[in-house]
Amino acid sequence: MSNEVKGVVAHEVAHKEGTRMSSVKRIQAVQNACQVFEAVAALAPVGVSELARETGLDKSGVHRIAVTLHEAGWLQPTADRPTRWLLGSKILEIARSAALTQTIERARGAIRALSDSTGETVLLVAAQGGRLVVVDVADSAATVASMARIGDVMPPHGASTSAWYGALPVGATSAAVVAPADELDAEMIAAARRRGYAVSSARDVTSIGAAVLDASGTPSAVLVVLTPDFRISARRVSQFGKLVRAAAESISGG
Repeated sequence: MSNEVKGVVAHEVAHKEGTRMSSVKRIQAVQNACQVFEAVAALAPVGVSELARETGLDKSGVHRIAVTLHEAGWLQPTADRPTRWLLGSKILEIARSAALTQTIERARGAIRALSDSTGETVLLVAAQGGRLVVVDVADSAATVASMARIGDVMPPHGASTSAWYGALPVGATSAAVVAPADELDAEMIAAARRRGYAVSSARDVTSIGAAVLDASGTPSAVLVVLTPDFRISARRVSQFGKLVRAAAESISGG
């Protein structure tokens, strides 16, 4: 088939698809809800009267839409009287989920390479529900190895959390990873901030973690090397620390 013929066929397919889409009956209520949501995104905090003017919908309809979107997590009312509306947490959760998927895909090669170069298990840990949770694993090929599973929760006093907080400015708190101050290891966080990776040891396992940063320089995940204590030494801690830091830096900024 020639390129000219291919072009004609593609045009006909696109035309038929467009005709099919245009013949589908639109759901007006969904379109109205989208209008209200987009107006809140552009004008927040914003009241019902202004939303009605902006969208051309009646006030009672806008109010019902706003309340429905609030119940679904898309909008959040302020404490003002009359009530004004802000974007809810749902859009942030979806954005974080999409960003996490991209981070996992971008990090997959680096995780495997880091596991190969260290001979140890490597984890990618990310914020979920205010905690750091394992989202990807490259298992060690060693006969005796430290293991973790996707879904495991990292402790607040460990290398993962310390690396996360160490990547934040001094004194800053984290909305994505919430940990009581008395459960954080201030010395470990300070050391992570100074050298670019955190180290902890518990239950005969040493963890070495470095934060992955997003385009704004905020932590988005943590790479962690797990190794049995009997295989670790001060020299290997330093070696692994530099490797995990370099790997984290290689996938940062996305």
